Amino acid sequence: MPANVAIVDAARHPSAILAELYVEGMRPYRDWYIEEHGGAAAMKRRVADHLASGPRDNERWLVAELDGEPVGLAGASELDQDEAVLEGVYVLPEHRGRGVGSALMEATLAGVRERTERLVVGEMVTFLEGDTPSVRLYRRSGARLRAEYMHLQADWEEPVEA
Repeated sequence: MPANVAIVDAARHPSAILAELYVEGMRPYRDWYIEEHGGAAAMKRRVADHLASGPRDNERWLVAELDGEPVGLAGASELDQDEAVLEGVYVLPEHRGRGVGSALMEATLAGVRERTERLVVGEMVTFLEGDTPSVRLYRRSGARLRAEYMHLQADWEEPVEA
């Protein structure tokens, strides 16, 4: 881990800061996702509300500070003794490539290893996102692809009579 990166419990930061890290850490690769969920302001409100009272019992959120400034966020949820789900690693775009994501991933993995047997990525990674910084980080961290799939969401209408 770079000497100027510190990993701290997310509870040390206000939920508005955590929400900012979460949403802005998705950019520019997941702008479409942000917009599908009501835009940046709406998503930040939802994330801030979720984290305002602290993480749920099965969640653990960490913040990366670079020279004391919060620049990244990572979270994992433990499902049971066998498995935890990586909620994601979010690093502000201007701070990528400095070891922040790797430090967050390393700390997240260390915490999960103490309590569960494996960590799975909780997000769908499609072929369109196959070479994003997050996917590269997961692979460098030892992730293996279990299955490739596409997700189709459609609004079904009543069949049209011929």
